[in-house]
Amino acid sequence: MFDLKRASEIATQAPIKVLIYGDSGSGKTTLAVTAPKPLVLLTEMQAVPSINASNPNATILPCLSINDLRKVIAAIRDGNKQLAEFDTLVIDSLTEAQRLIKDDILKQGRRDQMQMQDWGKLADGTRGLIRSLRDLPINVVCTALMEHETEENTGKRFVNPIFEGRKTNKEIAQWFSFIGCLYRKDTKAEDGKRMAQRHLMLDGSDTVLCKTIPPLDGLIANPNLTTLFNLVHNHQS
Repeated sequence: MFDLKRASEIATQAPIKVLIYGDSGSGKTTLAVTAPKPLVLLTEMQAVPSINASNPNATILPCLSINDLRKVIAAIRDGNKQLAEFDTLVIDSLTEAQRLIKDDILKQGRRDQMQMQDWGKLADGTRGLIRSLRDLPINVVCTALMEHETEENTGKRFVNPIFEGRKTNKEIAQWFSFIGCLYRKDTKAEDGKRMAQRHLMLDGSDTVLCKTIPPLDGLIANPNLTTLFNLVHNHQS
């Protein structure tokens, strides 16, 4: 017998996988920990004050090597009871996680510089890490830094997450439910004072890497991930 199910039967329970990227200071970590019951795997400890300000109840686990990250991911996949209370795994940041993979490759090869064959290992390691996140039975939120590149022939300015490897950005898009570019924009309050407001771009020009999911689209001001996740699941019910 085949276990056949309609999409509507499982869509409301499917975990959501999100990539949020932006410049340093744009509020990526602050937004990431608004996801439901987050376990935050930190590759850099300077984000702790931002996490505490946004969600004091968030649980933090430092991961300073790629093996640390892989162990936690494997434990969640295998149903570790200590980690069963969390609804969302936050990787802060995926850009730094790729650097940890690179460090591990150099350490294993006892080298200081990457060689030709190492770049293939880095690409495979990055894909493997993201695939393992995609397959987890809980929500996943990854952050990444942003880069701007100008195409010499056309002068077009492209905005993408920072990852090493030319094909990486195009490949990773398929593994996330939605991808948002986060930035801060000054706006005027009712009293005339200027205030910074976060905006999450889910659908923009072809020069900005974005990916939307119904019913989310366009530009979302002052986003909250728990709210966005609920909108997605309620739309699919």
